[in-house]
This record gives sequence, structure tokens and C-alpha cells, in this order.
Amino acid sequence: MPSDLLRPVLQFAIAELRRASKRPVPTRPTIPAQLGPILKFTNLPDRALATTHDVIDTDPEFRRWLADRVNEADHGRAGVLFVRRPDGWHDDLDRLTAAWDEPIIETGTDDTKRLQRRLDVADRARERAEAERDEAVAELDGIRRQLDAVEAQRDELRARHDSAATELENVAAERRQAIAELKKTEEILAKHLSQKRQLETQIQAMTAAQLGQTTIAPTLDDATVRQLAATLRQALDDTMIIVDDLETRATPTIAPIPRRTPLPLPPGLLDDSVDVADYLLGVPGLTLLVDGYNVTKEAQPRLELDEQRRWLHERLVGLTARNPNVTATIVWDGADVGPHPTGNDKGVRNRFSPDGVEADDELIAMVERIDQRTPICVVSSDQRVRRGCAAGGANVVHSRQLIALCD
Repeated sequence: MPSDLLRPVLQFAIAELRRASKRPVPTRPTIPAQLGPILKFTNLPDRALATTHDVIDTDPEFRRWLADRVNEADHGRAGVLFVRRPDGWHDDLDRLTAAWDEPIIETGTDDTKRLQRRLDVADRARERAEAERDEAVAELDGIRRQLDAVEAQRDELRARHDSAATELENVAAERRQAIAELKKTEEILAKHLSQKRQLETQIQAMTAAQLGQTTIAPTLDDATVRQLAATLRQALDDTMIIVDDLETRATPTIAPIPRRTPLPLPPGLLDDSVDVADYLLGVPGLTLLVDGYNVTKEAQPRLELDEQRRWLHERLVGLTARNPNVTATIVWDGADVGPHPTGNDKGVRNRFSPDGVEADDELIAMVERIDQRTPICVVSSDQRVRRGCAAGGANVVHSRQLIALCD
């Protein structure tokens, strides 16, 4: 094993080579084969340091790469001599090693200096270890941030998928309704076409009878016959106009089902301001959907769950009393949660999601189920809820905006 005097430079060589191995290939140095496995070690045993000593001693190329990175302040005079190898380095290194390894027999100035040097080397080694630890912690934080970003993208894709599936289901329902109305229209049209044909047949029979009578009647001249034929043709045209009008009025018009769009906001109002929430609550006929626990855990996190539910219910009763044109529904997670407000209470309704269904999904589904002509405002700070409900045409506000109005 090499002298402890070289330990700082040997440890530095492995740490520096480990950092360099993470660089892109064009800027990555050639890693000696003997040191490759050592880069994976968390702690460096004496045999790993001995291998590193031998590689530096016998590999000129690696030694030149390392020479530009060592200095006496961090790695000691002995370490710099061992790596850079100026003239006479071997004798100088032997003297430093002998002085370092010399046992301390009595106290004195020289012994104090020697101890101080050893203490300085130990402090530098500790500082390098702490720096490597901080670097590893920073790298772990970066990985965690990347993971959070990936999870956010996954949630966004899932919300888009759910929105697309809901929209597809709505389109299919609209198609089924349109087909049913079309069949009903075809039945009405067939009935009126049959009546039209019957009228045409009767008119043709009447015309033929009149013409036949004219032919055999000696008292009618040609002018009278032509006048009678013109009158019959005009009557037939008038009858066909009436039939066409009846047919048009009997055919229902299939109006497209409008999709809900967010209510426009007055100029100058910021989306996340309390004024926006106050403005939306003043819209006549508005349906207010509230993500229950998302609001209460921000406003009253220390209360028990049943107390949180009671607190929000009472606040919304007061809020709807000031805005009588608004109906509010609070959506909570889970049906089996103990005592809770039930039914309608002065415009406030409590709804609990079924077993296995989160309140987030229930809120998004309610936006799709409610009549598309009804304006909706959803209160939640959950990003998935906000994206899903906004895709359904609802206005969305943060929990803190509603809390400010309840105070």
C-alpha cells in the first residue's frame, strides 16, 4: 500500500475520472482498463488505492491527463511530485514520505507541524468527500425533477385521453339521436308522399272525367273546353303547392347540439383574481361545482374530515344566499365517510363519488353530463381537474379564490 501521504491525490484521480466518464464521448478521456471497475465503488478500499497508484506510476498518458488537474493546496506536495515528476522528484518524494512516516517520539515544533499537515490533508479529504456528496445530491434532485415532469406529462396525456373518450361518446350519442330523428322524419315523409299520390290520382281522375264529358257533350264549344282544362290545371298546381308546403312543415329540422364554451370575462380581470370568481357567481343560472377536499384542505387543514365538510357546506350556504341564481354542488371523495350534510340545503348539494371513483373523475364527468347550455364554474386547484373541466367548456377558478369569497 502506498504512503498515506499520496492518499489525497489517489482519491482525487478516481473522483475526477468518475466525473469525466459521464461526459459526452468526444470529450471523454481514455479510462485505463484497471480503473474501470473501481469507478463503481462507493468507498475506496486500500487495494483500490494501490491499483490507482500503480496505474499512475506506469501509464504516462493517464499521468499527463491528471497532471493538469492537481495542485499542492488540495493534493499536497507529494501528490504533485508523484503525478508531474519533475527532475529529482523521486528523491524529494522519498524525503517527504520518510518525514511523513517517521513516528512521533516527543512533542515539539516539528511534530506539531507534521500533525498540522496531516490534519490539513484530512480536512481537504473531508471537503472533497462533502463536495462529492453535494454533487450526488444535486444529481438526485435533477432526476427527481425529471421524474416529476414525466409524471406531469403522463397526467396531461391521460386527461387528453379521457377528454377524447368522453367527446367520442357524446358524438356517438348525438349520432344515435340523429338517426332516430331521421327515421321518424322518413316515416312522416312517406306518409305525406302517399297522401300526395292519392291526391294526384284523384285530380287526374277528375280531370279525365271532365274532359270526357266535354268530348261527348254537344253543347260545349272548343273555347269552353280549353277554359275548363286551364282551370283544372291551375287547381292542380295550387293543390301541389299546398301538398309541398305540408310536406315541408311536417319534416322536422335536426338542429346540431351546441357544445358548451367558457363564459367570456370582462376586460381587465385576471383569471386568478378574486374578482373573477365574484363575477362568475353573479351569472344567472350558473352551476357551481366544488372540489370539496381540495378547498377544505387548503382553507382548514387542521379540522377533522367531517368538520371540514360542515365548514365548507355552511360557507356555500351563505354564498348562495347572496347569489340566489346560483346552484352549488360539493363533490367529495368516497361514499362511506361517516356523518356528512345530505340533500339540498338552500341551493347547496353534497355529492359523494361512488366506490372506486375519485372525486376528480366525478367532477370531469359531471361537466359532460350537465346540459351543454348551462354555464358551469368549477372550483379546484388540481391541475388534472382544471384541464379536464376546461376541455368540457367550464370556467375554472382556484380554491383560494373561492376561500377569499367565503371569508
